[in-house]
Parts: sequence; structure tokens; C-alpha cells
Amino acid sequence: MRYVFLLLLAGCASSSTPPSGSPPAQTLPLPAGTYALRFAAGASPAGAPALQLHLAADGRVTVTDGSTTHVVSLFNGLPNDQIEILDQSGPAACRDDGPIPGRYHVQSTATGFELHAVDDPCDGRRVAMNNSTLTPAQR
Repeated sequence: MRYVFLLLLAGCASSSTPPSGSPPAQTLPLPAGTYALRFAAGASPAGAPALQLHLAADGRVTVTDGSTTHVVSLFNGLPNDQIEILDQSGPAACRDDGPIPGRYHVQSTATGFELHAVDDPCDGRRVAMNNSTLTPAQR
């Protein structure tokens, strides 16, 4: 079960350099900051720790549960309110011989943002991140 949960966490991040053939980097459709990350219903096991997604202005992302870093990556901005996720490291990173790109549409909501899979060949990340929510952390 732990492996499945770590696999689900894999989709939370990306890389700073777009892969060859990718469109030029765009502005990220969500601001830098710390967000509470909530997966869609049924995407994480009962009793799973609360997760925080830390997004830096340069697109670097870390997903933690407060004490453990699960994945490190970057979000690359794409046209039409989309991001490309390329995991860099961590026990939940979705990688083969290199980062495996996933594309998500970012939708603004009254309380934060939702991520919706456009194209992601990484099954664990897609299951975890599709329809997930990012809510700005309380200060």
C-alpha cells in the first residue's frame, strides 16, 4: 500500500527545462506559494498524511507531508492555462531514464486551483493529480 501511495504522489512536480520540441516556457497559471494539496476522492488511501505543495517563483516544486519530501520537480508554464510536470527526484518521482512529462490544465476556483489531466503517461501521477485541488495555506 505504501508503494501505491508513493506512486500516487509522483505527479506533483516538474523540470525547469522544457524537453526538446516543447513550446517556449509561459508564465505559470498559478502564483508561487505554499498550498494544501488534496487528491480527488478515492485517489489516496485512508489515513494518508496531509500534503503541502511548495511552489517557488521559478517553478520549482516540493511536495512534503511536513517531515518527508516525497517529490521534487518544476512546473513549466504552457499556453492555455496548462502546466507541464517533470519530476526530478524523490521516492514518488515519476521517472524512467529521465523525467516523464505530464500536461495538466490549471483551473482557478473560488478557493484555489484544480488540476485536470490533459496528457500524462505516468499512471500513478495521473490518478493522483487529475482533479486534485491546491488551496493556499493559511498564514
